Amino acid sequence: MSLAKQLQKIAQKRYPDIVIHPELKIEDRYIFISNRFLKELHGIKQADGKKAEIINIEYDEKTGIPTFVLIANSIDLDSFLDRWHFEFMCLYIQGVFK
Repeated sequence: MSLAKQLQKIAQKRYPDIVIHPELKIEDRYIFISNRFLKELHGIKQADGKKAEIINIEYDEKTGIPTFVLIANSIDLDSFLDRWHFEFMCLYIQGVFK
């Protein structure tokens, strides 16, 4: 079983307030940071008592970095998503310069 499929199964159990509609096709190198992203999003949604839905995941053709398209009622999600996009970019850059 691929890491992306394992993450999808784990996310369904651990993060019930996050509904993931698309099948995860995340590259193995981004799996752990994707799990951290989902865990923190779960914490935010748990605190405000609402659900978040991941309606699509777009993958950059060059880097493979996933961009999560969400439906959620939170004020701070813009800065939250910007920070996580930065984390994915840092991970990609580390891999390029190794």
